[in-house]
Amino acid sequence: IGSWKCGTTVYYCQEVASQGICAQQLQAGGDMVPVADCSKFDGLVLGDNCPSQNGEQERGLSNFVWYNSEGIPVNKVDGD
Repeated sequence: IGSWKCGTTVYYCQEVASQGICAQQLQAGGDMVPVADCSKFDGLVLGDNCPSQNGEQERGLSNFVWYNSEGIPVNKVDGD
């Protein structure tokens, strides 16, 4: 499970409660958007366009975080 920051928007798997999302991602002050199908984000690397959600403009991936089964961040790949 993970969360991905694209522009100022943080997309997160529904298994990650919004209060459990990495604090550094939340500092951007952008929108929080739950993602029903997180497999759309699998394989993305920094700079790739994130999949469009709800018709919004695609933005480049600037960082992402992987979480363990308890929702604790265990790995962050950061391009910010």
